[in-house]
Amino acid sequence: MDLPYIWNKTDKSIYFTHTYTEYRSDWNLTKDGELKRNGTIPESESQYWGGQNFWNNETAEIAFIVDGKGKQTPMSPVVYALTAAPEIVAEDIDVLEDEDAPVEDFERYWSDVANWPNY
Repeated sequence: MDLPYIWNKTDKSIYFTHTYTEYRSDWNLTKDGELKRNGTIPESESQYWGGQNFWNNETAEIAFIVDGKGKQTPMSPVVYALTAAPEIVAEDIDVLEDEDAPVEDFERYWSDVANWPNY
């Protein structure tokens, strides 16, 4: 994700959150080529800084902060890159599989929140 030069360091941060379906051994978020640590999103929005992130295979959620803070110059772009490590194969994790689990006879659309009772 490239933030254009018109993004000002005083503009508010954006909090992105996504879900994913495959277990990953790692997610890497870089801001302008610098690797950012996991688990760094603070509770207070006033402390957000671009590149802070959180990912968790248990909840299959990844979140990260994007903003223009820390730009080298007012005309500098800010470049974010999110990459996933290879998928973890089932043998590598403790997964319970129920071969007798019923197959649903309807479709679940990700965009319909009623299909996801845990949220």
